[in-house]
Amino acid sequence: MKLWAIGATWGNEDVSGKFVDEGYVKLGWNEDEAPILYKLFRKVKVGDFIYIKSFAMNDHSIRIKAIGMVTSNDDKELKVDWKFKNQTPIKYVLTKNEDRYNVYPMSFYREYSDDIIKIVRENI
Repeated sequence: MKLWAIGATWGNEDVSGKFVDEGYVKLGWNEDEAPILYKLFRKVKVGDFIYIKSFAMNDHSIRIKAIGMVTSNDDKELKVDWKFKNQTPIKYVLTKNEDRYNVYPMSFYREYSDDIIKIVRENI
């Protein structure tokens, strides 16, 4: 299982509720604005898991807002079967090593943290 993370704040708008309600996620830019993110986005496969996250700079933590399994990828939008949704977000405080080379503020990335992968597995 690969695990991916995506942010859902577009400008000042949190679109995570829309993503969950409508069963999908997508990037907040068009491909011309973020070609590298789209290249990475195309690597997501059916059966992979994804979580919607936010990052808090003040306490160096992430909030896991929703967790789901990818059911399709048309290279612009992932259809997702949400397993953890509409609950209090899970807070995870980054370790010093995780925070040192921090990818967590990024919009989209593959998750490699063993601790976060464990949290996701426990909530699907």
